[in-house]
Amino acid sequence: MTKSNHAEQIDTITSSQKHDQSDNGDEHIVEAENTGRRKFIGYMLKGSSFAVALHITGGALRPQDANAQLLGIPELADELDLTDLLLISGDPFYYDYLIKITSDNRVRFELPRMEVGQGILTAAMMILAEELDVEMSSIDATLSPAEIRRATGQITGGSHAITSLWDPLRKVAAALLHKIKLSAAVHFGLSVNDISTENGFAIGNDGSRIAYSALTAGVEGRNDAARLAQPKDPSQYKIIGTQQKRVDARDIVTGKLDFAMDLDVVPDAMPTVVARPPSLGGRVITFDDSEAIGLPGVLAIREVPLDVDANSSGVAVVARSFGEAFRARDALNISWSEGAAENLSDAEVIEQLRAINLPTLPNIPLATDSVGGEFIFPYLAHAPMETMTALADATGSKVRVWTGAKTPLAAQAKIARELGVLPTDVEVNVIQSGGSFGRRLFFDAAVEGARISQIVNRPIKLMFTRQDDTKFGRARPLSLHNVKATYTRGFLIGKKVLSFDHRAATAELDLEHGFGDGITALGGELAPAAFSQTIWHSTQLVQYKFGVTSLLLNEKNSLCQPPLGAASTPAQLPSQTR
Repeated sequence: MTKSNHAEQIDTITSSQKHDQSDNGDEHIVEAENTGRRKFIGYMLKGSSFAVALHITGGALRPQDANAQLLGIPELADELDLTDLLLISGDPFYYDYLIKITSDNRVRFELPRMEVGQGILTAAMMILAEELDVEMSSIDATLSPAEIRRATGQITGGSHAITSLWDPLRKVAAALLHKIKLSAAVHFGLSVNDISTENGFAIGNDGSRIAYSALTAGVEGRNDAARLAQPKDPSQYKIIGTQQKRVDARDIVTGKLDFAMDLDVVPDAMPTVVARPPSLGGRVITFDDSEAIGLPGVLAIREVPLDVDANSSGVAVVARSFGEAFRARDALNISWSEGAAENLSDAEVIEQLRAINLPTLPNIPLATDSVGGEFIFPYLAHAPMETMTALADATGSKVRVWTGAKTPLAAQAKIARELGVLPTDVEVNVIQSGGSFGRRLFFDAAVEGARISQIVNRPIKLMFTRQDDTKFGRARPLSLHNVKATYTRGFLIGKKVLSFDHRAATAELDLEHGFGDGITALGGELAPAAFSQTIWHSTQLVQYKFGVTSLLLNEKNSLCQPPLGAASTPAQLPSQTR
């Protein structure tokens, strides 16, 4: 698949609306003709920063004037960006689908990505209906649970869902349709060229008809032979390229769609909330539940580790209803240790980042001038509409979890390690969720839910409150950026751009989800610097010929850590503790 095809694929699916929605729920207008999608998004993300820097010069730098710059030296992202890395890593596992033809001649389809409102479920159904010659209304589509065999082929992120689905799903469906035609040819005693298909039926040139369900049960699992299949020519499209309604829109607006907290797959799963520390990284020293335990509906109160890596702790309350759980949580008397960031201000964080940010390249005396500045990006919460939730049952021989997970295989591996079981004994069911903005790349709720279920020995429904999600969610970290462009003064060769430097400093990035599977997720834990630099250099798209380009990411892995011995130790509570 060539890079120039990326925009064409997405544009073709919904050409009448000319929109593409990213995996984070953002909607982007599809780019102008002959402009690659990757470059378009780069313009959108980077353009504001460049505009600020260029405005300072009063027009000294004019990126649209190619004659004003020297030949640019490409950065990694110019040749291999994050989308490319995701496609390369996932390609060996992309030809793995469940497409079943049921006895009533319907198509059952599992999408190995996560729908969070970006519309990829509808887009995938359009592709499938087009290639199988069936109506979209005859397809029953759900989201696929974590399947270990898919490895890096089941991550939803980086706005690459449709790009990664386009060729594989079309070809697997085309291969299935060819199989149907072959079976129909044998059944009718005709040549395969005498068979056509329409609305779920194979039709002979003599008018004979037979339902798909009488010819095949469909496909499931790896189907690498489909790489050689020939999908339809765009000139034959009847569905792709036409305006289609979102298949889930009515269920969403009428409240019919089930999110994780609506599920009744484990009837005795009880509502659960957690009293979390007042500061990040805080831990329970003691807690008194003598008042809370006697309140109506309360079933269990336990101290539990929090966060994916158990960096803090809290107190979980399990009750008959969420209202009763909240009342009991508020009645707890808890003594907390201070977290590492308890007394840290934004100004102090900025100073720490300034201290680690390397300098930009110096000017050549008399011969060059420069323009640039310091830019500070604040902390931003992802804040999806639906808070983090998980239904978990760790009471049996297998651990079962239902949650919104964009990296379900990484979640599966982490839960297995935390609970001391094999990954094959962990079932992670992916549930459609209300928004993500990248938040659901992380699986805090799934891990915490499985831990709590094991500790209280009963199925639970864990829900983060809006305050929990905002305060303890994976915010985009505060980052500091020094940007500088150096150009000649114009004495001999005119004003030409010599170099462009971008120095970024931020807290250590959390990329423990890796490329979505357990192996690279472990790599993200063991070698976080390597993953951070890979993601950084594959996402920094410099759109202009800015001469020598240098992009450096500087991370502070001890940001917000207190001095040795500075952690507070509040006194023990005098009352009964648990």
